[in-house]
Amino acid sequence: MTEIQSKPNVFIVIIITLGIIGFSALSYFLISNSLSADYPQIAGVLIGSLFGLFALLALLVLIRFNQLLITPTHLHINYFWGTSRKIIPLKEISSYIDIKDESIKHKTNKFNSLFIFYKGRKYKIESSAYSNYQEIRRALIKGKAKNKNYLKLRKKRMNKIGAIVTGIFSLLILLFCYHSFLHKDDIINKNSLSKIKGTIINKAEIKKGSKGKRSIKIKLKEYPKFSFTINGISYKATHKQKYISNVSIGDSLFIDVLTDEYQKKILQNEKLSFWDKSINYHFIGIFAFKDTNNTYLSLIESNNYRKKDANWIWLILVFGLYMAWEAYKFHRKS
Repeated sequence: MTEIQSKPNVFIVIIITLGIIGFSALSYFLISNSLSADYPQIAGVLIGSLFGLFALLALLVLIRFNQLLITPTHLHINYFWGTSRKIIPLKEISSYIDIKDESIKHKTNKFNSLFIFYKGRKYKIESSAYSNYQEIRRALIKGKAKNKNYLKLRKKRMNKIGAIVTGIFSLLILLFCYHSFLHKDDIINKNSLSKIKGTIINKAEIKKGSKGKRSIKIKLKEYPKFSFTINGISYKATHKQKYISNVSIGDSLFIDVLTDEYQKKILQNEKLSFWDKSINYHFIGIFAFKDTNNTYLSLIESNNYRKKDANWIWLILVFGLYMAWEAYKFHRKS
């Protein structure tokens, strides 16, 4: 057998490199913006740190990208810069198994992971990492038996992981339902709101989030550091097209916000808690608003939608119970 040198999949290397750059940039942008605010914002720091972790993981994948050299007697595994990582004598390879990645679908390529077993250990080779993967695979499994027992052990381990993940997910859903049932009859009382007047300085429009959720943001000349937001239940209850058609930059609006936020953020009569400072400090929710001629969101309509939304708790509860059943099935299989 002649020597076989692995050929890296250039496309995958480029994707990983772009991932490192992209995640690093997102991490820097989110963390720097969150720390440069009046008060450090926990959400931005956490999400930015998560993107930073993704960048680090991608970097580790690139660093651990191995060069393979198969000689007539040995498998040489080197780091991508050329330093030797390990050497496996081919005669010590006792068995192998192919694991197909069902999560990746492609019309022409099949994405597999090849596990080779030697002296009680295993080494994994991804088909997506090398353009000459099939050549490498043929050279390593020649004359070797399939390790079918590993598939059974792997399936049990995956079922155990599935039981833990779905169990935790179902528990979180059920806790959410429990909390929602306790507060399903809660409504916003008029006495808990304070009215402010301001001049709108941004275009009246509907914002679409990254996950398709829609919201309305209002910026007022008198309170430039805050964005007054309409989302969730309040958004559903808002006469959106009427607002967009009638309100222009420079118009006066009367907005109802929670008195707690009004006292702490706008009047600064009360001390801000740690959570007030760290979570959405620059955003204030709107519970009712109008101009001199039209009402675009009333407290009555908002509370009516809040009561209707409480009916969804039952559907979420059923889903939570279903996930608990799935966790139980995973547990039995493990």
